[in-house]
Amino acid sequence: MVAYARDGDNLVASTPGTTFKTASIACDPHVSLCVIANAEPFNFANVEGRCGVERDDLERRTRLVFENIAATGCEEPEDLSVWLASQQRVILRISPTRIHAVIR
Repeated sequence: MVAYARDGDNLVASTPGTTFKTASIACDPHVSLCVIANAEPFNFANVEGRCGVERDDLERRTRLVFENIAATGCEEPEDLSVWLASQQRVILRISPTRIHAVIR
């Protein structure tokens, strides 16, 4: 599971750079992200694309993610730059190549 946001035509997600998903993307940049509604009828969209790992200039894109999940009660850390460094965060940037969705 990962929180994400739109950044132009791409999706961005913040994750620790030490995760298996980050290492996997370094080996094969093809990814799939499935977004599922939390209530019936459980609509979903599956986004396939190529993913890059970004390690610089993380604050703006991380803020996009926190803004996108604000309704969940998850708040941006008070000192974002310190949090990013202590967590060894990176941004995963997904450039979609195919989207499948079921919207009922």
